[in-house]
Amino acid sequence: MRPSSSGRSDRARRTVLALLVAAATFGCADGQGSNSPASAPDDASEPASPSGAKGPAATDSGASAADEFGAVGGRDEASSAERATGVILLVVDTLRADRLSAYGYERPTASIDRLANEGTLYLDNRSQGSWTRPSMQSMLSGLYVGEEFDAPRSTVPLLSEVLSEAGVETAAFVANPVLGRHAGFDRGYDHFELYPLGQARGGVVLRAFASWYEAREDPGRPWFAWLHMMDPHHPYAPLPQDDLYTATGTRLHEPALRQRWSSGWDELKNLDPDHGGAATLAEASAEFIADSNRYDGEVRATDRFVGSLIEQLREYGVLDDTLIVFASDHGEMLWEYRDYPRNVEYTLKKVGGLPNGLSHLFTVGHTGWFYDQVWRTPLIVRGPGFTAGARLEGLSANVDIHPTVLRALDVDPAGPLDGIALQGSRAPTREQVYGYGREITSVVDTRGWHLVEHGVARFGEGRPTRELLRPQPANELPRNLADKYPPQVVRLEELIGTWRGELRFEGTTETSDASREILEALGYAVPGDEDSEDGGSAGGDAPIDAPQEGADTPQDANGSSAGGGR
Repeated sequence: MRPSSSGRSDRARRTVLALLVAAATFGCADGQGSNSPASAPDDASEPASPSGAKGPAATDSGASAADEFGAVGGRDEASSAERATGVILLVVDTLRADRLSAYGYERPTASIDRLANEGTLYLDNRSQGSWTRPSMQSMLSGLYVGEEFDAPRSTVPLLSEVLSEAGVETAAFVANPVLGRHAGFDRGYDHFELYPLGQARGGVVLRAFASWYEAREDPGRPWFAWLHMMDPHHPYAPLPQDDLYTATGTRLHEPALRQRWSSGWDELKNLDPDHGGAATLAEASAEFIADSNRYDGEVRATDRFVGSLIEQLREYGVLDDTLIVFASDHGEMLWEYRDYPRNVEYTLKKVGGLPNGLSHLFTVGHTGWFYDQVWRTPLIVRGPGFTAGARLEGLSANVDIHPTVLRALDVDPAGPLDGIALQGSRAPTREQVYGYGREITSVVDTRGWHLVEHGVARFGEGRPTRELLRPQPANELPRNLADKYPPQVVRLEELIGTWRGELRFEGTTETSDASREILEALGYAVPGDEDSEDGGSAGGDAPIDAPQEGADTPQDANGSSAGGGR
């Protein structure tokens, strides 16, 4: 949830975090190339796939990059048409696929459309985490993650390490302080820049990349750059040039959603006589509408940055030789769904009412959710080995990015991977995709069956903790079909059990002092802490994400503070 007026000072959190990041996370793992960042400028039948067509026949339920490449260490070389001289991994934090015109949204994102028209767009892509840290651990290792880890162990090679070992020049420009040295994300980089909270919009990241690229000593050396932008992240505060949208014509205001808000309004009147200070449903839901529009303004800004990057590469004369991977670590809930019952009960118990009104009953953010708004993320790849204008069905995943980059640069994987290299014009052939985050596990298959295991910690004792979902039209919200199709629940639970037994990612489970300081400075419970005052695991009175204690969810932990110029 967003910080409340009773939360801690955003200014104080920003100051503390900036000092912590500066002390703990700037620089490279090897002490090389450490640079200070630039200052900030400015439905019953068999479900259909999201595009309406059945997914392709699946042939591989556990494909790995080693399967794609051949045996590890003896893979077929990438064809010359697939080889890139450089790779850009552009990750846009908190970006929903369904808020891009390339994925059917009505508000235009022309530069991203152009990227898709010149590359391959994956229609049903999934992230592997519901918040940044597990998602990026999976993306950069090429392995599924099924537990909260503070950092990957040294036995888990990250993409940058594999590339660096092969002689590829590596650089990273990261505007999310969760992804710092303290969590091992700087490993394998010749040049690593991490920006304190609220100090880098996308333009800062682009300029830093340009400075690095232009100063490279060996222009003929293959290179890899990870650019991580934060603009769509909460708080949604677009610049005036992007803050153009009103409430008219967005999917958020379809009748199905207004009906859900109306039901929540009726409940609110019973729970809180003051209704959170709102007199009407329209007044109570005004914040929801405004947030949706501001979020779209941030997406508009991101689109501008994508256009600038494309032109930058064109000016360098390397656009067509560079592989551009456009992705997101997760999406964002924008008040479409009811909050977990335990969160509402906690607030009622603690403060005796719901002072923030309807926003207590619905949710914004991403940390503990695997609905499509969070789990379906964009994936567009432009460059050697990818067909211009292709729009591919089938399940793709962010875990595929690691082997895809390796193939583009003709580098052997360091070991078995869970991802599949995506080069070529065929659709992905896996049967399932999995995700994990904050004690919640999710699986979706090629027929559209989607199971979410929430856990008692979210719903509380005596309530169903599993949701069986299927794709719905854009103007409808999914219904829990678990009671209607119990065999599907059993089947998918068995798949999750098998998946858990095959996980290979290893990490440290004890939160480091540096991680703890940074996360606590952002005002939410540290993963692994139980029965804490600000939110614990199963068994405590407080929910995992205590809804009214400042910046109380991981979207605030890996995002920006109110008022900061990101």
